[in-house]
Amino acid sequence: MTLATARYVHRQLEKLPLVDTSASLVVNLQDLDLWLKDRRRWEEVAETLRFYLEWTRALNLRVMEPWVRHRQEVYAHRNISLEETLELLTWLAGYLQHSIVLEASPEILRASLPKPQAFHLAALGAALTEDGLLDTALAQLEGGTTGDLGLVWPQEAPAGDGIPRQVDLGLSAPLKLWGEPSRDRASRALRLALAYKGQAAAFSGAGAFLAPVQRYAEMWGFLGNRKVRGEFWGENSGLREWTFREWVWATRTLPARLLGLTDRGHLGPGALADVALFDLPPGDPETRWPDFVGKCRTLLKGGVVVVDNFQVVREEVPKATWYRATGVEATPLAAELCQFLSLRPENFWLSGELEGIIWRRVQDR
Repeated sequence: MTLATARYVHRQLEKLPLVDTSASLVVNLQDLDLWLKDRRRWEEVAETLRFYLEWTRALNLRVMEPWVRHRQEVYAHRNISLEETLELLTWLAGYLQHSIVLEASPEILRASLPKPQAFHLAALGAALTEDGLLDTALAQLEGGTTGDLGLVWPQEAPAGDGIPRQVDLGLSAPLKLWGEPSRDRASRALRLALAYKGQAAAFSGAGAFLAPVQRYAEMWGFLGNRKVRGEFWGENSGLREWTFREWVWATRTLPARLLGLTDRGHLGPGALADVALFDLPPGDPETRWPDFVGKCRTLLKGGVVVVDNFQVVREEVPKATWYRATGVEATPLAAELCQFLSLRPENFWLSGELEGIIWRRVQDR
């Protein structure tokens, strides 16, 4: 989600049935390059980003390219190196008091993060373009950063019409909406999920094109059932199996903590918990959990029965969109930045238009 697409993104999220939603605001550092070069203006930049968070109803900040590399050589003097940007983003995470989401890439995985705890690495699986990066990604997780696994389904292909799908966000190169399906990359992502034994990796797929939600149950089978994994992959059959507790942590508890949802993802006092009931298969549920977590018998959301006897019986239930409430008013820098944008944010976002959405606040700082 960007400044220009915020309203569209929230409208699309509103149409999703059943699930609560949230969105990250993608920050293009090229738009801020002149101000980022002056350390004295960093606090002004940070307050402007806090204003944008609330204005667009975003939950956190996401940086696709943690550097500035202008495509036109005439602007080369405004470029900012990865090392300089990581120093800035580390300071920004401390100022905001929450981590910055970095899009994982081979360059980021090889980088030395000044303070790993300041960052969350998104879509790790898609960044594993070669075998050596598997150990590099593992070292980043073990070094203190958090990440989401970004598992890839190897047999999924993009649209067959031969037309590339990409979007220009003003970055150093257009953003491709999907890459080519790769069994090797999918295998590396799975091996990373099985090799890492800590509590800093959340489960996720690599997006709707490379990891459709319909494939999640099969991917959970790869993680938790060595036999199922061996039948499909062969070479991964000897690796460990996830436990049911690891699955709950990676799919429920850790994502809620990373997003700052203190009353979600657990069953402690004051929690707002939905309730899912599953049919346990014969044998030990601790080892057979992949057989039943992909199909819910009964689901209660907000006290309302949504799924009964494996069938969705009610799609129209109250659902919320979470965002970070900062309370920051528009800054002089925000107005100044608008002078350099061909697509003015104020023409795309009117806060009163989305009154049908149930907004839930995560209190900032």
